[in-house]
Amino acid sequence: MPLEHRGFAVHISCDEKDIPHYRSETLSEKQISCWIPSEAGKEFAVHYEQPKEDFVYCAKIYCDGRFMRGKSGPPEMKGDIKGVRTSPHTISAFMFSNVKTHEDDDSYLNMPNDVDVTHIGVIEVRIYRAEVYRRKGPSSRVVTVKDLGSVSELSKKGGLHQVSLGKGYVDTSKKGASGRTGWRPIEPEDKPYASFIFHHRPAALLQAMGVMPRPDPSVNRLKEPLRKKDGAETSAISRKRQGHEEVSRDKKRSRLSGDRDPRSATEDIKPDVDDDDDDGADTKMLEENIRRMQAEVERRKARRMVPGRVKAERAPSPILVGAAAGTVIDLTDD
Repeated sequence: MPLEHRGFAVHISCDEKDIPHYRSETLSEKQISCWIPSEAGKEFAVHYEQPKEDFVYCAKIYCDGRFMRGKSGPPEMKGDIKGVRTSPHTISAFMFSNVKTHEDDDSYLNMPNDVDVTHIGVIEVRIYRAEVYRRKGPSSRVVTVKDLGSVSELSKKGGLHQVSLGKGYVDTSKKGASGRTGWRPIEPEDKPYASFIFHHRPAALLQAMGVMPRPDPSVNRLKEPLRKKDGAETSAISRKRQGHEEVSRDKKRSRLSGDRDPRSATEDIKPDVDDDDDDGADTKMLEENIRRMQAEVERRKARRMVPGRVKAERAPSPILVGAAAGTVIDLTDD
């Protein structure tokens, strides 16, 4: 959603998406401010429009207290500024970058004379009412942007972002012609019709300041157990697969080696069996055999304990003597 003030609307985009702004505050009749997150290395563009006013105007961009570029046009004009014109047909993109720091307390002396360190981390869009005039020179204004250099750590600017120039690209919208009609501001440079101030900081810093809401921690807590479970299952499967592969490789090396003992030769002839797959079937078979043996033991014990099942003694068989019955036979020697 754009930041609106005095009939104008301004917003900043990155990767073709609007950057959200937080804690907007009207500082005065002409000035409004807000906070936006920034990311080092990302290019951005400034967009502006005049939906409610009806006069010719100019828009100028200031980053870290330095003038970057300006555009002007007729009423109800929508425009954007993506970078600095470094040549008549070349534009270098706006880009967030880290602020350089220096331990030396006198590092302020290394700063360009026209740069105020209190403006680091600030993008200002100034709107001026304009008037038509006859341009005599080229329509393209080339701007040289001075580097901020390094700042003292005591300035507490470490960890912040500044605006640097990114990659350049060819601008075909300007021909650099002379003698064309143009527009120029009628207000003084330091007294614009409207001023939009964007304080930019890394997202983590804005969250620590309480300006930008933190991500919902419940979402991360829900995702964390799933990641741990998936990771544990994957690790178990990987360890099992690795163990089988190592056993298979060891047996293969044993078969290929010539100095093996008879036991290893016998083991090599046996096919590789996945014990994990057959453990269940083997266990059931053993349990069934044990139950059968126990049942047989119980049956044999029961048979021995039944009363009346005593082995009967056999009566002596009579001696049959046939025709000599009743005759005394002398078995002694004569």
